[in-house]
Amino acid sequence: MESLCQRKKPFIISCVAASIGGAIIGAGNVKKYMSGALGIFGFPAYINPANNDTSSIPWVAAGVIVAMVIAFAACYILYRDEETKKVSN
Repeated sequence: MESLCQRKKPFIISCVAASIGGAIIGAGNVKKYMSGALGIFGFPAYINPANNDTSSIPWVAAGVIVAMVIAFAACYILYRDEETKKVSN
C-alpha cells in the first residue's frame, strides 16, 4: 500500500528547515502588511505602506536563505533513494 507521503525524510527535513527560517523571521519581529504573492514576489508585502519602511526585508531574506541552505544541505547529506530488490528467475 502506497503511503500518502512517499518521501517522508525530505518532507520532514524541509519542515524543520522552514521552522528554523520562520524562527529567524519571528526573531526579527517582522510584520506583514498585506497579503502577498509567493516566492520573491511576496517580499513587497513586508514593506510598511505608511512610511515605506523596509527594515523587515533583511530579516525575511535571511530567513528564506537560511531555510533553503539548511534544507538543501540536509537533503543532500541525509537522503538516499531506497534500493529496489531484483528478483532473479
